[in-house]
Amino acid sequence: MKKFSIRFAFVRAWDHFESNLRVLIVATLVFLAVTVEAAMRKDAGTSLSPSFILFSIAFFILYVIIRIGWIKLALKIEKGEKPAVEELFRHGDLFFRFILTGIAYSFLCFVGLILFIIPGFYFALKYQFATVLVVDKEGISMMDAFKESARITKRSLLKLLILLVVIVLLNAIAAKLYYIGLIITIPVTTLAYIYVYRTLQHHGE
Repeated sequence: MKKFSIRFAFVRAWDHFESNLRVLIVATLVFLAVTVEAAMRKDAGTSLSPSFILFSIAFFILYVIIRIGWIKLALKIEKGEKPAVEELFRHGDLFFRFILTGIAYSFLCFVGLILFIIPGFYFALKYQFATVLVVDKEGISMMDAFKESARITKRSLLKLLILLVVIVLLNAIAAKLYYIGLIITIPVTTLAYIYVYRTLQHHGE
């Protein structure tokens, strides 16, 4: 099993959070605002007017770009850099590769779930870093991103499952606190996740 400490991942993430407090809080508020608006549009998706459809498509594109920007932001902070909030909007060129990788990942997990459920969880854990890789290594192909994710997660799947359970639980508890806690848990859990990704990369080199 490749070594990484879940406890240290969160300790390191907290240190990064304190060192980049303003940027991370503003970025989290932007991300939450866009996520809530996207969810509201999905619930109100009965309208088929051209203006509603066009605005929804534009909003979806913005949402994906901000998700890509979040990953870039966390990667730079983990590297020791001091990114600005504008980082959220600077990587629209990765939109199609990120979307296609995400669709392929979701399809694999879906097929795995149909095949007696367990393969779905296996694929989800094994290929979970594919979308991170297409953001981190901008020249990497989608196929190579899946291969690299499989390589770095090898022998670490159980510990990665525990990490993801902790991340989900922390954010679920924070969401119960009128969503205020998410301003802390979203950046901290994201930074912890990116630290683990980087650690597995280095161990696999």
